Amino acid sequence: MIIRLADMDRDALAIHDATKDFLTRIVPHQVMPDSDEEIMTCVGRIIDLNGVEVVVAENDSGLQGCMGMLYQPFIWNPKMMAASEVFIWTAHNSPSTTFLRMLRFVERRMEELNVRVKDFQSLTSSPKGLDKVYRKMGLMPTQTTWMGVV
Repeated sequence: MIIRLADMDRDALAIHDATKDFLTRIVPHQVMPDSDEEIMTCVGRIIDLNGVEVVVAENDSGLQGCMGMLYQPFIWNPKMMAASEVFIWTAHNSPSTTFLRMLRFVERRMEELNVRVKDFQSLTSSPKGLDKVYRKMGLMPTQTTWMGVV
């Protein structure tokens, strides 16, 4: 398996398809775009944001995972660089190590960028055990976010 920074000319369609799959698995999906055109626009807008990098995992079967990270000064202390997870997706049939391999790649990027603050999320629909991975990274739970559709 190869883990690398995405090349949008080459990877945009696969990331779009991954996003469509991701949106069927999350809660609350009601706030997400529902047409292919809206999804593609949304993905393009996120990827084009200043400071966003997308990491992809691929093998001979194609895209197995992708992870979007936002690198920017920490909002509460701009002297510190922060890394915030934007999205993480792995294919249903991806090898069990796909997420961890992308995470290791991102951790190396954080070292290169002198990141001091890391921010990762866990959805109610996230796989069980994700909190253990985040704790091993030295992260701690800091808040619960509540969302509703008006």
